[in-house]
Amino acid sequence: PRLERRWPEGVRHVFVPAAPGVAFNKSKALNAGARAARHPLLLLHDADVWPPENYVLQCAELMDREGWEAVRPIRFLFLLGEAESRQVLETADVRSVRTVAQVQQNNPGLSAFVRKDVYLELGGHDERFTGWGWEDVEFLDRLKTRRLYPGAFLPAVHLWHAVPPARRAGDCNRSRLDAILREPREERMAAGRRQLAEGAAHDRDGLRAGRR
Repeated sequence: PRLERRWPEGVRHVFVPAAPGVAFNKSKALNAGARAARHPLLLLHDADVWPPENYVLQCAELMDREGWEAVRPIRFLFLLGEAESRQVLETADVRSVRTVAQVQQNNPGLSAFVRKDVYLELGGHDERFTGWGWEDVEFLDRLKTRRLYPGAFLPAVHLWHAVPPARRAGDCNRSRLDAILREPREERMAAGRRQLAEGAAHDRDGLRAGRR
């Protein structure tokens, strides 16, 4: 909520609170954002990833020109250290950075463009994952059944952040991924569509309560 008044004009902010005692659920937040989106093209993008200039334009034009239903654009990811990340946040500029802690190729998550109708047909992100991590790998497994652009082609910068305590304690999502991937894709898609429908009903209930 502290960010609600800091967005440019025309941007809607959708806050998805976690219930008391329940961890943040990235899949639930992504699904809520997708349901609320008014444009037919979604950009699912991690807040700690700094994209290049004209990022949205390049990808939207590619999809429109060649008829792709989705694209995962990031090929090279430059991971900054803590000092360099603070410098970027203070200056709002990555061009002066000269030291990169690590370079990663073809990360399965972080950023994806997908048509909203395709996202909903696939069932969105699986909310059985807790926190974040590996939910993007499972979603990609379903996304590959559609017209997904076959290659990543753009660079991006990843800003440093501390590892959350829950992640330090153990990555339960990794074993959860293995179990979920054993389920047939069609069953996962159908379950996801039911999950999205339940979320939409919850959204409507919340709006009615807000109006009262």
